Order: sequence, then C-alpha cells, then structure tokens
Amino acid sequence: TKLFKDADEYEFNSKEEEENVPGNILGKIVHSILEKGTEHNLLKNEIDFSIEMEDELISYNKVSKNKLRNEIIDLIEGFYNSKSFKKISQLKNYQNEIEIYKRENDYYLYGIIDKLIIENDKIIITDYKTDKISKKNIKEKSETYLNQLMFYAYILSSKFPQINNYQLSLIFIRDDTFSVSKSVNKNEVIEFGQVINDSVNKIRNKQFEELKPGCKNMEFYLLEECQF
Repeated sequence: TKLFKDADEYEFNSKEEEENVPGNILGKIVHSILEKGTEHNLLKNEIDFSIEMEDELISYNKVSKNKLRNEIIDLIEGFYNSKSFKKISQLKNYQNEIEIYKRENDYYLYGIIDKLIIENDKIIITDYKTDKISKKNIKEKSETYLNQLMFYAYILSSKFPQINNYQLSLIFIRDDTFSVSKSVNKNEVIEFGQVINDSVNKIRNKQFEELKPGCKNMEFYLLEECQF
C-alpha cells in the first residue's frame, strides 16, 4: 500500500507494485518442470507448487508471482506444442537432468545434462535454454552453448567409448524456431578435449584473456578464452 498525491488530493493505492523476478529463477523452475516430464493436465498445479516451494521467491508479492506463473505456463505450453518437443518425445531411452563426471589428469570435469538420449550408435545431448533470443544474438548464444554441449560430449566419450556419433541439440524454449542441432563425430569430440586441457593450463597459470563475448552466459567451466 502506498500513499500518493494526485490533483491535491491524497488517496491510498492498494495495488501492489510489480517486482522483476530474476531470469535464473524462471529458468530453474522451467528446468525442474521439464525434468519431471510433467503432463499437460498437471502443468499448472506443478508450476504453482514449484513457485511456492522456491525459497528465493519468499519475499516477492502475489503480483510478481502471478506474472511469473503465467510466463512459465506460456513458455512450457508453447514448448509442448513445438517441433523439438514432438521429436524428442518419440525417443524412449533417455535420462533427465543427469550429472556427469570425468577425471582428467589431476582434475575433474563436471556437467549436468538436461536430457541424455542414447540411440544405437548415437548420443543425443539436449539442453534447454530460457534466454530471450533474437536474430541479433542467436549467433553468439548458439556458438557459446554448442561449445557447452561439446564439453559434455567429451565427458561422455570416456563412458561410452563404443559411440561414434553425437548430436548436440540446443533448444530455446522461448522460440523453438531458433533451436539448433549439430552432428559431430567421435574424433571431433576427442579433439575438443585439447581445448579443455589448454584452458585448464591457462587458468592455473593465471593467463586470463579479455572476456570473450558470450562467455559470461556459460553454465560450465574450462572453456578456451573464458575468464572465471
């Protein structure tokens, strides 16, 4: 409730002001819903529950929470009707939100894959992004995030040595028309391991380069020319 002056008269405005909810909270809830594979008819209840259980939203008012709720509903319903969702829904041998590790010399590589699909001689690494995407930033973001998926592929290469082909699937939840898929072979994945090794050496030797465009958005570590 706030007091404001209008035409020399004071009134009480009981309308709550809207607070902007950080994008990382929205992304966290969206990823949680997709990890559970929530059915469409249960979607709204699951979103309500997730919002109420999110500690970072305790201090936010109802106006902000309702706005967040509606935005998440629109995003996930839109995704459920997308080509990417229909395609991955047909694949049965998958794991959601899987943690992966790889020991590399005297350090470990680590990542979390949104959806890992193993199909015959191919591994499909799917990652969901809730970024606001446009023609202006799609090139930078896709390059950054595809490197992230190459990082994951390299970790997986030691766990599945028999696999020769990888599909890197980057899905932009806000607009599936910008989603990107790239096929790479085992040799390309192994070669990327050298990029990781060089990056580790740079970090240890404190050889930090100027922050490369797009690196600030990364959710993984040890990529070439990125400062951490």
